[in-house]
Amino acid sequence: MDNIDKTAPVLTYTPVIVVEEEQQETVEKLFGESLSVADNHRLAEKPLTYTIPKDIAALPGKKTIKVTASDDAGNTTTKDCVITVTAKPLELKLGTLTAAAGSKDSFNLKAVLAHTGGDTIKGNRLCMGRDACSNGGVS
Repeated sequence: MDNIDKTAPVLTYTPVIVVEEEQQETVEKLFGESLSVADNHRLAEKPLTYTIPKDIAALPGKKTIKVTASDDAGNTTTKDCVITVTAKPLELKLGTLTAAAGSKDSFNLKAVLAHTGGDTIKGNRLCMGRDACSNGGVS
């Protein structure tokens, strides 16, 4: 009975990085592709088990997924695998530049910050040119 498999499978993982609000299907596909398992004998019918929360990419940060690899003899290996969710880039939507009433040197430009990347935005001034903010800026 010395030939009983007592060696746990070897689980390897290549870290996954996704952007905030990435589609769930994409996160699951990338995560699955980043895992590999090997064993000295035969793997279990379903060698890998893990659960990825449905809101994993909702907010930036490092998210840990516990993965278990099993072989046919019942040996297991468990590994904490990290998915890094990076903040979605800031997106500024610019409107049309229009001449300010009564001036040929002043213009109006409306802009909307469409996505804050999880950051809190304070204030509502846009400063353009040297010392513009110290002189009241452009609002």
